[in-house]
Parts: sequence; C-alpha cells; structure tokens
Amino acid sequence: MVLSCMPRIHVARLLSLVLIGAVAPAAAQAPLRTAPTVAWAATAGFRDWGAVVKVGDLVIGANVNGRGGLYAVDDATGKVKWRVGTEHGSEAPVSDGRVVVMPWWQAEAIAAYAVTTGKPMWRVPFRFVRTNPIALADGLVIAQNGTDGSLHAFDVATGAERWTLKITTRFWACGAAPVIADGTIYVASGVQTPADAKKDYFLHAIDLQTGQERWRYNPQPEYPNAGTCLTAIVPVGDTIVATGDAYLYGIDRQTGRHKYRAEPRDHGRREPLFGLVSAGAYVFGMSRGQISAFDPRSGRVAWQLDGAFRDGFAAMAAADGVLYFQGFLPARDAARGEANGILHAIDVATREFLWDFTYRTEEPWSFHRVTPFDGGLYVDTYKVLLKLK
Repeated sequence: MVLSCMPRIHVARLLSLVLIGAVAPAAAQAPLRTAPTVAWAATAGFRDWGAVVKVGDLVIGANVNGRGGLYAVDDATGKVKWRVGTEHGSEAPVSDGRVVVMPWWQAEAIAAYAVTTGKPMWRVPFRFVRTNPIALADGLVIAQNGTDGSLHAFDVATGAERWTLKITTRFWACGAAPVIADGTIYVASGVQTPADAKKDYFLHAIDLQTGQERWRYNPQPEYPNAGTCLTAIVPVGDTIVATGDAYLYGIDRQTGRHKYRAEPRDHGRREPLFGLVSAGAYVFGMSRGQISAFDPRSGRVAWQLDGAFRDGFAAMAAADGVLYFQGFLPARDAARGEANGILHAIDVATREFLWDFTYRTEEPWSFHRVTPFDGGLYVDTYKVLLKLK
C-alpha cells in the first residue's frame, strides 16, 4: 500500500487518526467487506453494459454501444427476463419501483416500461444531453435538453411534462449529471462557445416540485476569461462538493455561497479530478496518479493513495464506509501480471485494504461501473455483467 499525506504523517499514526467531522455515509446498505465470489455472470449478446438499477428481484440495464435495447436480469440467476427496444442507450435507467425510465439518445426520446414485464408505458420525444443521465425522485423524472439550455420535469407515471426551466441561453456543454437531494435539484450548466466564459458556467439549485431556481453559483477559476464546467456534484452535509477542471469547489447548500476552491496536486502536477464519491468522513476523487480523500468542509487533502487510474474506467463507488475502486496500485498489484482490471475495496476509516478482485475475459478489459447493493456489487466488464457477493 502506498500512502502519501498532506501534511506528511507517519503511516502508523495515520491509520489511527480520528475521522474528520460527522458526514453521513454515501449509502445505507451493508457493504461488501469480504473477498467476493461471482454469484452470476449475465450475458446478453453485446459488449458494453451501461449503468444498472436494482428494482425488486430484477437488475435492469442497457447496451450503451450498439443497438442492444434495455434488459431486465433475474437477480437470483442472472438470466434475462425481458428485453425491449433495439435502440442505443444512454448512461443509466431510473426507476420508482413500478416503471423503469430509459433515455434513448439516438432515438431522441425518453421512454418508460413496466418493471415486471417490460411493457411500454409512455414515450416522449426529447433531445437530451447524451453524456448526462436522467434523474428521478418524488414522482418526477428530470432531464436536460441538449439544444436550448432547458431543464424539464416529467411525471414518472404518465410522461406528462410538469414544468420546464430555461437556465442557459444556448445548449449544454457541462458533463455533471443532475443530482436530487432533499427536494432540490443540483445541476451544472455551461455553453459551447461563450463570449465571456467566466459568466456562462453555473451550478443551479432548483426546487424539484416547482422548477423555481433557488440560487445559482458561478465557479470562478483564476484564469482570465476561462469558465469552469462542473463535471461532478456531490451533496455532503451542508455543502455541495463539485469538481471542474483540476479544482475542487465547496458551495453552501442552502444559499449557494462560495466556501472554497481547492487545487489538489497529483505528485505536484495539476490534474483533472474524476469519479467523485462520498464515503465515511471524506469525499474521494481520482486523478491519473492518485486517489485523494478530501475533507468536504474545507477541500483540504486528508490523505492520498498512489496508483494508476483512468477517467474512462473510473469504476469508483462507496457503501457505508467502504470505498470500491478500480486501478493499478504498484505496491499491491505489481506481482499480479493481470491484464484485466483490478477492483479494490478499502475501509475508509482505518485505510485497511479489505480485498482485491479480478475477472478474466476473452479481451484484456477493465471494469467500467460499480453499483453497490445490500451486501454486494454489480460490476460490468467485457460482454458481461457480474453480481459479486
């Protein structure tokens, strides 16, 4: 294990430090703390699974690279129960337990299907932002229009539009997915060719039920006429932690007031952050050479883990004080000779490594996404979706 600290602290003492503050865990479910076994490996005839959602006794996801449709897999056996459509998926379906809603980016539509059967329930034309998943809470599906800078709320039961709000003058350019917490939508906006970029990028707080904007925050980088497009948004306590370029921002959740703009370094280099998640007392972010644990109240680096990580295969998630991430750690993985990805689990309070996991596929492939559920994980790799227990 390679740990670097800011400031430098003896490793033996580092492992016994008291947690910073009282931050709620990212997930309530029991984490997978012991070396996992493969409960099943689901195949559906395509290469690339997208993000999945667990709904009752089904796991539902789509093929995101090619004409594959939406699939429901039996959670007990890994067998496909139903499939609908042959369209390109986007990032992730969402569900309220009765219907599952899927953004079809190539067909430019959002569609809902009955969870148990896959029966079509409603469909609305919509040209959303391909890289940004839709969100769902309290009976509303939230989606961003990719052409005119508007945000829309649809009734999850009927597809009827409940409200729309135009928050930019041109189409979207930012990559942060909308996040819903405590009745508020947090969403980033930006434009492709702004005249004054410092004035054209925002984080918005919007009332979920009414669509009324509560506040907007303009991230201000230090460079003249350079805007910051926020690419990850994580609510933690009374703070919104967000990343943009190589900065970490802290914003007051109630007022939109600026708290901090930190510029963490990766071995002295300025590197973009990705894969932002909340776990235990920290918010974690990846750069190419390190995973950093940040104090969400100040943005200061608490500790760092050296390795090699890739933005396109960040595969980082958290459940009740356990952080799961994919990457290559020289001190642990050098002797493996593994061509495929390596998934790690670490206790964020003690910094103890709990387990490592690899899975051989016919091509040397990494894990793409990690989705925790109660006592396990769903992870996807080349042509397969795995249930780990």
